[in-house]
Amino acid sequence: MHASHVNVWGKTHWGLAWSVDETASVRRISHGGGTVGQISLLTLVPEHGLAIAVLSNADRGSVLTRDVTERALKEYLNVEIKRPTAIESTPDKLATFAGRFGRPFADLELGMLGQRLIGQVTVKQSFPTPDSPLPPPTPPFSVGRCEEDRLLVLDGPYTDTTADVIRDAAGSIGWIRFTGRIHAALP
Repeated sequence: MHASHVNVWGKTHWGLAWSVDETASVRRISHGGGTVGQISLLTLVPEHGLAIAVLSNADRGSVLTRDVTERALKEYLNVEIKRPTAIESTPDKLATFAGRFGRPFADLELGMLGQRLIGQVTVKQSFPTPDSPLPPPTPPFSVGRCEEDRLLVLDGPYTDTTADVIRDAAGSIGWIRFTGRIHAALP
């Protein structure tokens, strides 16, 4: 279940429902989940017999679960996870990432506001029942680049979250992987 089935980025890949990250000095196997009002993350470090389970009562608790997991890795194993940093980008370069990207439950919209690339997520299906009210769109957040085809959220509820740009055979942006989910380019 932890064997590589799909490369995500660099030394990170997906097994069968598990994310396997080998970017630091230890191999970390994790799976997150969530529902209305709760987000969780289970991280295993088999070589050290360590398991970290973080549960939150927040719709956008992914930043919290990541931060607590990273702190536990530092405290118990002296492993420091290096977060990506923004690289310099011109407004023209950032504008090449503008567009709408969707998946069944939500859309990600990236657009220029002045000199900045701005993102916003809109949920489009009710949960947990079909008649549950839709939440409002997320607050807009600034987006930069941290690698050639990798975006980085600079502020707001998704701060430090990366988005992987996946190009089609013609070189156009076909998909963006954001929060672990594939969003296809929309017309």
